[in-house]
Amino acid sequence: MTPEQFWDDDCTLVIAYREAWKLRQREKNRWLWLQGLYIYEALCDVSPVLHAFAKKGTKPVPYMKEPIALSEAEIKERKERDERRAYEQSIAETKAWMARRNAKKKEVRTDG
Repeated sequence: MTPEQFWDDDCTLVIAYREAWKLRQREKNRWLWLQGLYIYEALCDVSPVLHAFAKKGTKPVPYMKEPIALSEAEIKERKERDERRAYEQSIAETKAWMARRNAKKKEVRTDG
């Protein structure tokens, strides 16, 4: 807020500017918290390797493949995508099983 706005403009501007500042501080705090969460997750993922008595060949847990969902829409979209992926995988597994089963039947028919 400029001095001219403070002294010459509407007196309710001070309240609006203060509220805007509080909202910016709150948003900044949330982003910093989120950044800390990412750092924490990364440290937890790599911690098996940093353990003093870790066995040879110990590998860190892979880092997250996607960012953390922040909104309800992102959570819903991710859930639907995961369900769709699981459904398609089960279809592929069923088709592969059917192909193996049909191949065994053909072998039995040709042998007998």
